[in-house]
Amino acid sequence: MSKDLVDLYTLQIQEQNNKKLILLLEQFMNERDIELSHNPQKDIEARLATLREQGVRPNQGPYISNLHDSSGSEEEMDKITKKMDEVALDERCPVKIVSKKKPSTDEEQDGDSSPELPWCVICNNDAKYRCMDCSGDLYCSECNIEVHKNWGDTDHNVIPYKQQ
Repeated sequence: MSKDLVDLYTLQIQEQNNKKLILLLEQFMNERDIELSHNPQKDIEARLATLREQGVRPNQGPYISNLHDSSGSEEEMDKITKKMDEVALDERCPVKIVSKKKPSTDEEQDGDSSPELPWCVICNNDAKYRCMDCSGDLYCSECNIEVHKNWGDTDHNVIPYKQQ
């Protein structure tokens, strides 16, 4: 009889261990399902698709407009955009100041000096003014006012430009 009790006890322990094992496997499967269902990349892609369907574009909307808390933010943004465009243009196409003296024969032979382009550095209209304090940049009437009066550079030496 004692052997039967030991066998019965062993069976009960094995059964309990099997139940524990089944419970652990179920828990593992549930946690794995949660991890598989939570894919942050998929969530971001779905959100981006939803925003695109609603016509939302990057760098627009209430978030960007609330970055600057000022009354004339649209005007300021226009000024900043124009200035950034001007800086980008200056980086891409630096303007050489043309000297009034005739180039020497060495310079003519090297071909290093390119002809000056006679238009405004901002809007490409015909240039009317040259600012000596802005590296000799050429401006049309409107851009000259915008750059020098509205941006506070009223002390710059601006001279009329005549195409050579």
